[in-house]
Amino acid sequence: MWFSAAVSSLEPTRDGRTRVALADGRSATADVVIGADGTGSLVRPLSGIQVSRHLYEQVMFLATLPLVASVAECNRLYLSSQRWTAYFYPITGDQMRVASIVPVAESVSFRDEPGWAVERLRRFVSESDDVLDAIRDPAVFQPVPLGRLHASAYHRGNVVLVSNALLEVHPMTGQGMSLAFEEASDLGRRLSSFFRGEASLDEALARYAEHRRPINTSILEYGDRLYRSFPSRERYLESFDRRAHGELY
Repeated sequence: MWFSAAVSSLEPTRDGRTRVALADGRSATADVVIGADGTGSLVRPLSGIQVSRHLYEQVMFLATLPLVASVAECNRLYLSSQRWTAYFYPITGDQMRVASIVPVAESVSFRDEPGWAVERLRRFVSESDDVLDAIRDPAVFQPVPLGRLHASAYHRGNVVLVSNALLEVHPMTGQGMSLAFEEASDLGRRLSSFFRGEASLDEALARYAEHRRPINTSILEYGDRLYRSFPSRERYLESFDRRAHGELY
């Protein structure tokens, strides 16, 4: 494992493998290169796979704070018709993630005006006073612009994409991490068949793409529907699909 190792180039070798060159001068040669390096992926453009990203008119602010009782009890999700969302969930036995989705027009004030963000959240957060009381300084929140993307190809040669390098969906689906785990599991099975000699690499990666693309397209479109219906409780409930929040195999 090499940490903080930026990829500078991908070079095919004569034996059909790929040499991964790093910015610090090191390199490694692999039978398969898996790009799991997020929405700003370096592997994706270096492999020649195209993508366009559409930004939503929302920004997500994330912070990690000490765990409080209401969140230790269960995950808490709150929605506002003004396109605000608050989501609180535990990440360890003593820490929680506090996420708030804010319209772009109001995002500057979220961190720059102490107390304003908390009071704005109190308008629709009903059962998590202990979370709001724990927010002492909104400056601890890091902004994350929200968008959607779907790579034009799942693989090229022996380079294959997973997770946010491949797909970005609106967080209201609650499926970002689930999709990443599903893709990794599916790709692992396909690659196992290749390394066992049961399928060529092209066949294995084609089966991965064939299986995942309709699932990913479906959840991407579902996230768009939730985003568009956000301001209306009735439209949101009509769009909400319980099945889309479970395992998508």
